[in-house]
Amino acid sequence: MMKYISKIILSIILFGIIIISPNVYAASASVTASAQTVYVGDPASFTVSINAMGWNVTVSGMTNDILSDINFGGNTSTSKSYPVNTSSPGTHTLSISGDITDADSDDGFGNPVATPVGGSATITVIERPAVQPVTPTPTPTPPTNNNTNNGGATTNGNTNSNNANTNDNNNSINANTETKTQETKTTEPAKKPIEVTKFEIVGYDLDFDSKTKSYTLNIGKEVSKLYLIVEGKDITSDGTGIIDIANKDKVTFRLKNSDQEVEYTINLNKQSLGNSVSVTAKDKGNIFMATTVIFGWSTVILAFFLAKDIIKIRKQNKESL
Repeated sequence: MMKYISKIILSIILFGIIIISPNVYAASASVTASAQTVYVGDPASFTVSINAMGWNVTVSGMTNDILSDINFGGNTSTSKSYPVNTSSPGTHTLSISGDITDADSDDGFGNPVATPVGGSATITVIERPAVQPVTPTPTPTPPTNNNTNNGGATTNGNTNSNNANTNDNNNSINANTETKTQETKTTEPAKKPIEVTKFEIVGYDLDFDSKTKSYTLNIGKEVSKLYLIVEGKDITSDGTGIIDIANKDKVTFRLKNSDQEVEYTINLNKQSLGNSVSVTAKDKGNIFMATTVIFGWSTVILAFFLAKDIIKIRKQNKESL
């Protein structure tokens, strides 16, 4: 009995070793907008992002374009931006259609498979609201005392006249002071915060917070490019997409909305991660076929030994009878 259990365990271990393979990133194609709604004159753009071995994508709507390429070394990432004319109110739409080929797909004969893709994004341009000016409320002037003394008409009259002028000057100074005080108390509105809805460095985990402006990313020394994707509400980005990091110890990118522009820094901690092995789609097809053959033969051999032992046991039972 232990012999049967040992054979079953051995087959399970062999099958587990065969099917173990590294994680891969599936091919994709998308179109995104820098913001859903912007004011007239504000910057806005669409971005078409592709991660695949080959692609044939048609861009239509606001503008027409064709993106087509193939890379036999495996999946690669690319992106292209299309700026929007925001000089007047209106709605702009950009759509994509076509197909992409995933290097990690297989039709059963070692050939990658093309997959249809599609999608669209919209940006609406609206008029900027008018800013209402703040008018200070003037301070009322108190009445002037014009009482005169008959016994000293000239002197008292001059004195009262001087007092009236002094009161008028004081009232004017007080009114100006009140106006300046009210103007000083008028505070500027708070700046609109940077709102990020999606932050991704393809292949890496980085916990991003728009209030934190500096980060550290551990990567292999052999890595020469990063693919940075940033999406948000009413923001535009500069320095994102595919970034060449050869001979660099940090990368910077900027995020901007209608009120402010913020620069972020990612410090690169390059480490030696050992030798890497690149497996092409053809190699993966061959591995799949070899795995199928090995598993099939393992099953046949196990069944042979089990049948042989069962026949032997039956024969022993007949002889004992």
